[in-house]
Order: sequence, then C-alpha cells, then structure tokens
Amino acid sequence: MRLPLLIASLFLVSVLAAEPAAEVPKKMQLVDLVAAPFVRTACSLPGNEQRELVAGEEVQVVVGVRNSGERPLTLTSVQASLHHPLGFKYHVQNYTWQKLDLAVAPSEELSIPYSFTPDVMLESRAYTLFVGLIYNDGESNFSSPIFNATVAILEPASLLDGQGLFFYLTGLAVVALLGFFGFKMFTKLQKGSAPGVRTSATPAKKSGKAETNEWLVGTSVDPAYRRRR
Repeated sequence: MRLPLLIASLFLVSVLAAEPAAEVPKKMQLVDLVAAPFVRTACSLPGNEQRELVAGEEVQVVVGVRNSGERPLTLTSVQASLHHPLGFKYHVQNYTWQKLDLAVAPSEELSIPYSFTPDVMLESRAYTLFVGLIYNDGESNFSSPIFNATVAILEPASLLDGQGLFFYLTGLAVVALLGFFGFKMFTKLQKGSAPGVRTSATPAKKSGKAETNEWLVGTSVDPAYRRRR
C-alpha cells in the first residue's frame, strides 16, 4: 500500500521540478527594482488633502500613470505600506497587493483606484505612507514609488465616543461616592452634637413611706410633732 503512494509522490515531485521556473508566480519586492525613466506617476487621496486617515476605515487612493516611452507598459501590481516616521526600515503595517494586469500604450495615461484599511488598533500619531507600483515593458520589470509622505492616523469616532462615555460614567461614580461619604460624615457629626439625656449624680430617692415623711418634717402632720405634743 505504501509503495504506490511513494511512487506517485516521486512522480509528482519530478513533474513539478520539470516545470519552468517562470510559471511559478513570485511576488517581487519594490526595493529590488528601479523606476523606468519614461514613466510618469502620481498619487492622490481624493477628498483628503490633510492626509488624515482614520484607523479601521477604508482609505481610497488614486494612482496615475503616463507612458512616455515607445513600448507598451503592463502594470502588474500596486501596494501600500505604513512605516515609522523616524525610520523607514521599521514597517508598521503592510497592506494587500492589488494585482492589476493593465496595459498602457505609448503616450497614454491611466488612473487606477486602490484602497487599504489601517488597523483599528494603530496608535494615533504621524506615520510615513508608502505606495509603490510594479510594471514592465515586456523586457524588464520596474517599480516606481508613487507616494512617500507623512500621514496622520486618527482614532475612530466610535472609539472616541466610547472613551468619552467611560470618563463620563467614571466621573458620575466618583461624585456619587464622594456624596455618599459626605452624607455619612454629616450624619455622624449631627449625632455627636445633639443634646443627650442628662443623668443625676445624686442617688435616687427611696420611694414609699420614708420619702413621704421627709417632706412632712416640721409640719403639723409630722408624726414626731404629734408625739411631742
């Protein structure tokens, strides 16, 4: 049972190895290529002259290409990436390669829409946005940096609203807690300053006959006065 599988695996490997290397698609790196001198490129962020990108929201980019050469061009792909503003070698986020396969005849221009979405968890600050285009003239491959500038990443409005609600509720909780402790302190002070029931330091008088005789002393009804008479 294992022998047929082994033979089939070896046959498949030999077939794949015999295929030309050109038929295996490879993603070319922008840094490995140079721009063609006869190609003019441009890039814009429609409706966003301030270059402010909201994290988590799609960004629209328009790439313009003009072929000033004598050969037709084939636009292969376009890609964007985000870099740290203090060092281009520090990649923050790479965006999707968009395959094009578009032809641009000599002396013609072409506009290409491209979009990407910055990660919603990106820190709100300045970054360097890079957009590159890969193309060929039938003989050589080229790449042109069509956008390489500083952009600002902003926090999404929903996140700002959530933070505002959190701070608002936290403030209400703090005020309620302070009010509760203040009320307890005020109640305690009121109880401490209220007049209490004073108790007499003299011993209680005895009730009954002894108490009655005490206030009759010296009167006409005093039993001792009666005996003296």
